[in-house]
Amino acid sequence: MKSSGVSRRSFLKASSLAGGGLLLSGFWLTKANGVVAGSIAADSPWFFAQFDVDGSLLLKLGKMEMGQSSPTGVAMLFAEEVGFDWGRVRVSQIEFSEGTKAYYESPMGGVTGGSSVLSTMWEPMRKSGAAAREMLIQAAADTWQVKVGSCVAEGGRVKHLASGREKPFYELAEAAARLPVPEAPALKAAKDFKIIGKAKPNAHNQAYAKGEANYGMNVSLPGMLYAAIERGPVLGAKLLSFDGSEAMRVSGVASVIDIQGRDPDEVLFRGYPSGVAVLANSTWAAFQGKAALKVNWDDGENGEASIETLRDRFEAGTFIASEVKNDFGDVDVAFAAGEKSLEAVYETQFQAHASMEPLNTTARWKGDRVEIWTSAQNSNNMAEAVAEVMGIPLEKVRINNLIAGGSFGRRVWLDFVIEAVLLAKQAGRPVKTVWTREDDMRNDYYHPYKRSNWEACLDADGFISGLKSDYGVVGSPRFWWVLHWAYLPYGIRNVKVMSNLLEEPVQTGAWRSVTEHLQAFPEESFIDEMAYLAGEDPYGFRLKHSRRAVAEFEGDDYWRAMTERALRVLESVSKFTDWGSELPSGRGRGIAMSKFGSTVVCQVAEVEVSGDDFRVLKVDAIVAPGIVVNPQLAENQIEGAIVWGISALKYGKLTFEKGRILEGNYDEYPILRMNEVPKLSVHFLEDDGPMGGIGEPGVPAVAPAVCNAIYAASGKRVRSLPVDLKS
Repeated sequence: MKSSGVSRRSFLKASSLAGGGLLLSGFWLTKANGVVAGSIAADSPWFFAQFDVDGSLLLKLGKMEMGQSSPTGVAMLFAEEVGFDWGRVRVSQIEFSEGTKAYYESPMGGVTGGSSVLSTMWEPMRKSGAAAREMLIQAAADTWQVKVGSCVAEGGRVKHLASGREKPFYELAEAAARLPVPEAPALKAAKDFKIIGKAKPNAHNQAYAKGEANYGMNVSLPGMLYAAIERGPVLGAKLLSFDGSEAMRVSGVASVIDIQGRDPDEVLFRGYPSGVAVLANSTWAAFQGKAALKVNWDDGENGEASIETLRDRFEAGTFIASEVKNDFGDVDVAFAAGEKSLEAVYETQFQAHASMEPLNTTARWKGDRVEIWTSAQNSNNMAEAVAEVMGIPLEKVRINNLIAGGSFGRRVWLDFVIEAVLLAKQAGRPVKTVWTREDDMRNDYYHPYKRSNWEACLDADGFISGLKSDYGVVGSPRFWWVLHWAYLPYGIRNVKVMSNLLEEPVQTGAWRSVTEHLQAFPEESFIDEMAYLAGEDPYGFRLKHSRRAVAEFEGDDYWRAMTERALRVLESVSKFTDWGSELPSGRGRGIAMSKFGSTVVCQVAEVEVSGDDFRVLKVDAIVAPGIVVNPQLAENQIEGAIVWGISALKYGKLTFEKGRILEGNYDEYPILRMNEVPKLSVHFLEDDGPMGGIGEPGVPAVAPAVCNAIYAASGKRVRSLPVDLKS
């Protein structure tokens, strides 16, 4: 049968914006089928959904796959509502170009990060799928001249119930795309879900298994040069001079080009360091040429900076910004009346993202237009950054965003993209920049160093009646997320938290769980210390505070839902964990709770301590994210987050001396090995409240739960990460 459906080659060759709205000339079919071009809105399902003649559905989404599987979850929402079998769904990321700019500016595009993809796409993607379903049914009903209500869409086909007639979606797609998009399509009831809430494989699994997944490292273009860049040993160093003569003698080296850097604080996400690039016909030749360079640097004021100077600034109160983040009740009155009080100081170190795939970008100029192949978490921001740095209109930037071998927040920063674009322009040929592991680890946007003071008091009934904290964190005033508030879902009536920003000798950025890891470790460790001060079980201490928080809550509906969600999580600890059961000598359990976005997580860790060493034996995670779209992939993400958190609390420390990060590879900055992974159990608590994310919420509670377990096992209180029981 000859189909008039949409072919792969004809899919959405979007080109020009139409006046007055988000309309694009984006739906083109062949002249052989006698179809002329029509206009497709960027928020229409037909802009990104393609039903192929082989019976498959291709969804070209605006969200990036970097191992977290969120594009799979987004595709599940559409497939559920349109009525399509999951096994025939394929997913890729739509390119950024002049024709797709409006799509990336809609809810369908934007940043991939903050574990926000599914919560922000839950409604628009379901509505899009439901709209496509209604349009397909309408097209079939028009063809058969029957009532819309007599037809259903399921399994990729529209069926007429009375006659048994049916048509596959791909045969109806052309006619359906010409219909008006319903403004309020009917969404399926949860009881009718066949895909949402069910365990489904990642849409990229087959490509992974066959080695067909398209990573930036795989890109190869005719005439392409490879670039390796020597950057200053001191963070923020300025290039004074260089001698590239020895590098040019290396076989395969084509040229040596200097890069004059841009301060990362000048324009957010668009800074890049000074450097000297060696361009060659292979990565090996580029690396060898780089090793032969002779470069002189101006270390600047960072040349003497170290962890010790940061501690000194904290103790001296030398801050570049301060802000009160929590302030309610009267802490002075509470402390004056308090029965017992405690003070503690906590510290966390700089940490690297250390993604498995080193950073890379390929760029090619054609006249005044540039095309880019890379993996970055915000295509729209990337295109705007390139256009601004190069002084070209946005419509002259095209981006092919590829699968990434990890990111964890690193690929929000665009230094590795801008470098390739600059070098390709100067070289007049396609250029692929390839970072070594050492390049990556010593030129990261690091998880910030933080030092915090905590003080709290108990009333006569054993409740925390007052709490004060002030902390210093390294960062830039531009980074709104660095100065964070305290979560504390415990109904504490008098709280004051002062946030202070330390000058940034080390560039910092979002890391997996953004600031919540920074806040959960000291908060939940200190709550544990207060439980012991009160002479109470740490779990029971949290539970009684949480119950009072719910009973006395006064606030908006969102925070009421979050406070009640926290209590439900705590009340389930006795159901899902072994809390309270006897353990052998040298073992202990610890508990901690955290919130990331709207997801509340409680973790119970069991550890064994032997002398100055410890081993995590078991972690139970109770996770309340609202709705779980894919239990299998959600469980994978929580397990991965726990492993990430344990790796960080055991090994996550970068040495900062004389303006330099000393560690350069996994031998110096280890990650958790398979034989160190504990038994993991994940328990989901679903409700119909605010929807949260999954990829990052499993990280923050890990460190305090494990450290609290170490105390229970050994009596050694951990107040600094990574854990060092010798100190």
